[in-house]
Amino acid sequence: MRLSALLPLLGVQEPLNSNMATSSCQQETALRFSEKWQVLGPFQIGTREATWGADPLEFYGGFPKLQYSLEDTYPSPLAPNASVGWSETTIASSCTSDTTQVALSFDFSDIDWSFQQRIYGWAALQYQAWARGVLTVSGDAPRTLVFYSPGLLEFYVDGVHHFGGDYYAYGKVPLVLHLEPGDHIIDLRLIRDVRSMGGIGDPTIDVSMSAELSDGKLVICPDSVLLPDMVNGRLAGNLGSVTVRNDGLEDAFVDGVSVNDTSYFAWLARPSSTRIAPGQTRPIAFVITCQSAGCSPSIRIDIEYTQARSSSMILSVSTNIAQTDIFQPHKITFLNPGGMVSYAILRPPSLQGKCATAPDGTLPILLGLHGAGVDAASPMIRHSFDPVPDLCAWALYPTGSTLWSGDDWHTWGFADVEAAIEALPVWTTLVDWKGPGVAVDRWLVVGHSNGGQGTWYTLTHRPDKVVAAAPISGYSSIQNYVSYNLWTPMDPLVRMLLETSLSDYKHELLLQNAEQIPIMQQHGSVDDNVPAFHSRLMNCLLRQVKADSSYVELEDKNHWFDGIMTTEPLRAFYEQELGSASSTVIPPSSFSFVVANPANMGSRHGLRVLQLCQHGRLGRVAASFDTDIPTCYIQTSNVLSLHIPAIYTRTHDIVLDGQKIDVENLQGVTLWQTPEEGWKAITRTTGPATRNGRQLGSMDALLRTKSGLEIVRTSRSAAIDKVALQISRNLHQYFGSDTDLVDKSGSHQSDYGNAVRVALGKDVPATFVKDFPINVIHPGIVSLRDASGNNKLYSSEKGLAAIYLRPLKDEQVELMVWGADDEGLEIAARLVPMLTGVGQPDFVIADSKMLWGGAGAVLAMGYFDHLWNVTADSFLT
Repeated sequence: MRLSALLPLLGVQEPLNSNMATSSCQQETALRFSEKWQVLGPFQIGTREATWGADPLEFYGGFPKLQYSLEDTYPSPLAPNASVGWSETTIASSCTSDTTQVALSFDFSDIDWSFQQRIYGWAALQYQAWARGVLTVSGDAPRTLVFYSPGLLEFYVDGVHHFGGDYYAYGKVPLVLHLEPGDHIIDLRLIRDVRSMGGIGDPTIDVSMSAELSDGKLVICPDSVLLPDMVNGRLAGNLGSVTVRNDGLEDAFVDGVSVNDTSYFAWLARPSSTRIAPGQTRPIAFVITCQSAGCSPSIRIDIEYTQARSSSMILSVSTNIAQTDIFQPHKITFLNPGGMVSYAILRPPSLQGKCATAPDGTLPILLGLHGAGVDAASPMIRHSFDPVPDLCAWALYPTGSTLWSGDDWHTWGFADVEAAIEALPVWTTLVDWKGPGVAVDRWLVVGHSNGGQGTWYTLTHRPDKVVAAAPISGYSSIQNYVSYNLWTPMDPLVRMLLETSLSDYKHELLLQNAEQIPIMQQHGSVDDNVPAFHSRLMNCLLRQVKADSSYVELEDKNHWFDGIMTTEPLRAFYEQELGSASSTVIPPSSFSFVVANPANMGSRHGLRVLQLCQHGRLGRVAASFDTDIPTCYIQTSNVLSLHIPAIYTRTHDIVLDGQKIDVENLQGVTLWQTPEEGWKAITRTTGPATRNGRQLGSMDALLRTKSGLEIVRTSRSAAIDKVALQISRNLHQYFGSDTDLVDKSGSHQSDYGNAVRVALGKDVPATFVKDFPINVIHPGIVSLRDASGNNKLYSSEKGLAAIYLRPLKDEQVELMVWGADDEGLEIAARLVPMLTGVGQPDFVIADSKMLWGGAGAVLAMGYFDHLWNVTADSFLT
């Protein structure tokens, strides 16, 4: 969404100085952005490549060190004569007594974007540039202010780097700054992304910034109160939260929560007080119950806290609890696996419909997945199924934890989906529900746009739970939406490793899992947001795997229109598939399925792959039943460990890859393949020596947590504190997560949660696995043991960095973020999972050359196998 009108670029030769601080704001205002902004660009950037650096100006020392000069030019493949220079643009900022804001728009009209798009498609509309301005702080004493950065991924304030920003304009987690009076230089990295900024019309970059004064204390973040709705006098959930931010210079501790109305009872969900570090934003979860039938819809929530060794203080926020009828869509709350409170919108099945329940008295779930940037509680989602009020299903619309569903409905966002489903039986108790039960394992999945892509993910990763699916105007995969072919050059092996790390989200490869599941695709023929090609392609691929699929293309319809979720073809599909969803599903006489990452993949007709032999290759399983013998024949490819359910072993002999398995007295069995003995039954190992379960995958294994994330500072320094806080801020901004900032030199203590460990120099604690293949053997040297057992040493004059997974107990992992120096620590921190489509494998070793060379300039990159050894196909220089 554009934030301002198109502005001309001016070729003013005046250098950056204090005169730039003059703007339309009055001089006596406390804060003001400059009127003039100096611009340099545009330069090439690939889809989601900015996380890896890939900034060509870093080769010349980085934009903050460059001085404005109309005589200087820099190479760029986007521009005529292959070079670009400086320019200047003017825009007035707006101010109040304690705030200032500015909206900037850049179009680089001298570039023939339409010509480049005809050749390279939407990938040609992704580019980067830089802009420089001034933020003036008035007064005669230091000021504390909060800095919002919608549309920005990274920027500098007085040469200090800040990565993460607020790329999707959530507005939830500003940067807290403590600035002296005077002029402060702001350097902005401008990155155009088709996923968030669109591929139609002029390819402008639109960003905005705002700064506002703070009193330097603990504050309640605006619009952050989360409470369940009240249905027929009962709360539709027993959890709430309110988000607080510490604008001070010392830790704050939240010790309690209460409600001013005695008909309510509330207490903190955590057993102990919650620490909020300086500059940190955290959601405070609490339990809330209504003790009478007439609880007031208007309440005040009081947060009790201490700060700077003060006596107890109170923060208060007043709010209203929405009241509605139980059969209307309403907000329910529940605990996300990441430890924070989340919500979904629920519409229970109407009792007016003549619905045939399953033998256990349950009805299936209609699971609705929203598009990118859309609030599940918005009217367009909440009421999207109003035209079909008597569906025989529980209509559930999860958030995925954020407006962008955390990570496109994948690891983190999908965990929120399953947590919402698990909350439905709790809801029936809370509201004293008397109607049909909920079938938590039978889903009709429907989603629009990004939710359509999420529908493909759900269909291919939980096929045993999906009874039918309707992807509407959905894109086929991240990789297909906008091409990745304009990344900086890289070794073919590096490209393969990046693609491998995203293979679990390449739905085109996984459609075999959709066989025998009814699918209805719908797409508008003139969709200019997600072209109909995506659905047409999936329709063709579904035919090749003989899936039960139909496709409807709506003539002259665009991406969204009123009633898109309940067109006549979709209504008929819902009615038909929900009507048969209560019947028992009988496994076919033969079937097959594909696995990219076992950690994210559920079972197929009860069979489940637990581990793959070789990471980066798909695992395949084909099963067939001979009812005369009776025998179940299973053929596998690239499968190391497989679980066979009890129903198979009780009723059939098992022949696995030609080997008859002794299943006598086995009620379900997990099998492990070894070169010496073939397949044999095992007791599954859960210790850290074997990599399994939630530890599998790439760096996004960090997001597969079962409790709040810890960010562990192995020692204390300004660089470590800054990076740890940045990681906490980004994880909350982009995933809505809750993180503990802790100081430890020992082992991780959480029973279920994963951790990020931030270390500098020699301060790298030992891991659970003896002789782990990556070690810091000197403050500036990293040792890596390759697949042949040889040790390779990596060092660099500047910015040596390493980021890699390490095992913890009970399928937990920690992500080690290490730098030999302050710059190396900043480089490593860029790769902590945040944006989707970046493609981080299990480990990366790099130095400052990555900042301009991107992924193609790393020193090492690759994966760990099931024994936490570096795989043979890793990239090692």
